[in-house]
Amino acid sequence: PGALPADAEEALELRRAGDPQVERRHIIFVRHAQPASGQAGEGEGAGKKGKKKEFLALSPEGRKQAELTGQRLKMLFEDVDAVYYSAAPESKATAQILHRCLSGGDPKSATRLVESGLFAEAVPGLPSPAPEALKEVPAAELEADAARAEAAFRALVWSPKLTSKEQVGLTSVEVVVGHGNLIRYLACRALQLPPSAWSRMAASHCTLTWIDIGCDGSVAMREFGSSGHLPPDLVTYY
Repeated sequence: PGALPADAEEALELRRAGDPQVERRHIIFVRHAQPASGQAGEGEGAGKKGKKKEFLALSPEGRKQAELTGQRLKMLFEDVDAVYYSAAPESKATAQILHRCLSGGDPKSATRLVESGLFAEAVPGLPSPAPEALKEVPAAELEADAARAEAAFRALVWSPKLTSKEQVGLTSVEVVVGHGNLIRYLACRALQLPPSAWSRMAASHCTLTWIDIGCDGSVAMREFGSSGHLPPDLVTYY
């Protein structure tokens, strides 16, 4: 047989890294924090060597959003298996802040920090109704985005296998820092809703979308675009 397409191969690697020996899997999608605009690098702490890229990538509000989101995740989950993120600077910086909150800054933390091209922003399919701007996206680009979005779905949304009594009550938690279009699309796919409905939902920066997957094949959305951990002045969309 021929080699798998790059997206399919990466999806398979991510799926293999997940823990199937649990009763429930929790997938937490986090839209990246507000990106920096204007003069990058301005603001408190911009010169600190270890955090310089975070300050270049995120606005001051975005950095606060990411810190509060990390604190919220730490309150919700005692252990997080992995934090995945796209290569976009705002996604990477958000993921690094979340990981630092979840791991307590421990370099030996068991929480993996993993970059994946599968979680880049995309137009995963023409929504219905489709804005005029999206109708002008080249067909080849739409096809590539759709294939990558489907690979992301297959990498993340699958049922664990309960094979022993010792697994009862065990859970795994994976955090995915990504972008609005892809998160909305994956939420529709996970719930078996029409994928073209993705544009009818909206999620602000650093909001949580929580998918709960059981070993019996059940899939439930426990939260979509939740922002209760953010004060009103830090709820931003653009």
